[in-house]
Amino acid sequence: MVNTGDLHSLASSIQAVASPFRMYLNDLYDKYHPLQDGAVADYIPELALAKPEWFGISVVTTDGQVFEVGDCDKPFTIQSISKAFVFGLALEDHGREYVNSKVSVEPTGEAFNAIVLDEKTNRPYNPDGQCRGDRDHRFN
Repeated sequence: MVNTGDLHSLASSIQAVASPFRMYLNDLYDKYHPLQDGAVADYIPELALAKPEWFGISVVTTDGQVFEVGDCDKPFTIQSISKAFVFGLALEDHGREYVNSKVSVEPTGEAFNAIVLDEKTNRPYNPDGQCRGDRDHRFN
């Protein structure tokens, strides 16, 4: 009977030989996978579903190459980091000048999920305010 762990190890070794970058990712994985610091966030139910032992690194290059090591097949919620992607799409679709006319970048000092509008422009002080609650992130 073949041990699948041995096969995984062999496959990882072959991939590492084929790419110095893969070897670097494998080294990072081996270095950081054993860490057990911190705790799973449970203030949002979906976050509480994460298993602390899950750890993976996935890199996709601009030309579509995929480099993965570890638990990259586990679905997970991206929560607030999605705002950076939405902001980037807005910049790509509409340009910096237009987006800045709709959303400022001043910190409010409020909680991460507070919506605070500038009294003069009636727009959010920062991109967080644009991404609250609804899924329609058009800048109209």
